[in-house]
Amino acid sequence: MELENIVERTGKPFFIRKPRHFAFFVAIAAVIILISASGCRSIPNASNRSPISEAREDTSRIVARINGEPLTYDALKRQYDLYVTMMGQSAEDYEGGSLEAYLDRYILEMLLLQEARRENIRLTPNEMAAEKESYLKQMNLTQEALSDKLSRAHLTMADAERFLENNWIIDQWSRKKFKDISVSDEEVRAFYDSNPKYFQLPESISLSRILICHEETPSCKSGLTKQAAKALAERVRKMATPENFAALARQYSTDETASKGGRLGTFFKGVYGSNFEEGVFSMDIGEISEVEDTPSGFRILLVTDKQKAGVTPFETVQDAIRENLKTSHLQSAILNYSLKLKDAAKIQTFAFNEKAVASGSPFQTFSKTDYGRCTDDKGLPVIIMYSVSSCPHCQWVGGVFDAVVQEYVDKGLIEAHHYDMETEDDLLTQTVETKIPEKYMAIGKRGDPKGSLPYFNFGCQYERIGTGYEAQDDLNAEADEMRRVIEALVHPKKTEEVK
Repeated sequence: MELENIVERTGKPFFIRKPRHFAFFVAIAAVIILISASGCRSIPNASNRSPISEAREDTSRIVARINGEPLTYDALKRQYDLYVTMMGQSAEDYEGGSLEAYLDRYILEMLLLQEARRENIRLTPNEMAAEKESYLKQMNLTQEALSDKLSRAHLTMADAERFLENNWIIDQWSRKKFKDISVSDEEVRAFYDSNPKYFQLPESISLSRILICHEETPSCKSGLTKQAAKALAERVRKMATPENFAALARQYSTDETASKGGRLGTFFKGVYGSNFEEGVFSMDIGEISEVEDTPSGFRILLVTDKQKAGVTPFETVQDAIRENLKTSHLQSAILNYSLKLKDAAKIQTFAFNEKAVASGSPFQTFSKTDYGRCTDDKGLPVIIMYSVSSCPHCQWVGGVFDAVVQEYVDKGLIEAHHYDMETEDDLLTQTVETKIPEKYMAIGKRGDPKGSLPYFNFGCQYERIGTGYEAQDDLNAEADEMRRVIEALVHPKKTEEVK
């Protein structure tokens, strides 16, 4: 449950909630956590998908089929970029930035949308306008700022409207589906009594300001020299009283607070720098500071109110608690229902590697590199796997790699190595080595600087971190793709003809 107690500048506590129609995303985030918990994520896999069908097909751009509806990589990537942009996040903030992790969430969204559309829920133009206005207010954006964000992500306002429409449809459907959800008075009171930390109010102080900038301060348009600004500030300070402070701020202040009579708002102890707090919290209500020279100009402060630390009364927050508990129950209901839909749905997901697809690689899990071509003295491509004995993923795929590359070594078509990064032994030879040649160690460090084993480098032209088909326990698929990559290196013209 995402309940965070903070205090508005009015000094009244409230709970931060996700924007009104985003309860679905909070619920689905829990699904992602459950999915992640079911398998090892410490070593990145090229795929962590559910079982694929026995029949092989060309899925080079298809990442999933949901109740028969195909989802391509391009469509998923565009939806992911839209999600990140509209939620005000970055790719790094979302589950480690993984497009594969997002696919799990998006599948559940599609299932819920399919369910909701059976109810014929539609958004009218007026409702869309209201949704957009509400979203901009919640995200503190102007339409121009949103358009700029979308443009930088290669998206359009139509994409944003589709995002808002889908959220609205799911919200309307879920509120109708789970309309009987309620929160009792006893539950509200129990939450308040059990979570005192949410309702603690720190000591606070309310301030107003007169600020007079000068030519040495950033973005100042007053035209005053620093000396002239200081003289004006000292003159204003002599005139200032608690009663006329607002009027003087409107007349002389050069910042955006002038139109508000200099009102800055409420500040809480422990949030700001110690020098600032020591100064203002030692002042009394109605006290006016002396002129201070700051990077923004010459400043005069007035203390308009002070509040001691305390506890917010139950009566002040009971409605907010009830609303948040109701939202939490709704999120749980959506989560449980979406998981049931997933169990009943026909879902095919196909191994893919985001880096591989983005690089223009013809393969599912191996990405194309720009490292050039690595060959031995005979001009044969060098194929290398880097692993450690303690890595279960390495153990799962290592035998397949060894068998596949040995086929081509025996034919005299490649040079191959399987290096244990702990012992630096080449596992493909009978001799026990203790040192990886410097040139091959450099290849591993360049392609896998974080040491996320296993790492594969095929001729410095294709690479992969992690396994490709371990989630499906499909060693045949691993072997097939390794062979296809090697064939592209040793018979490039033949491979192009096949394509």
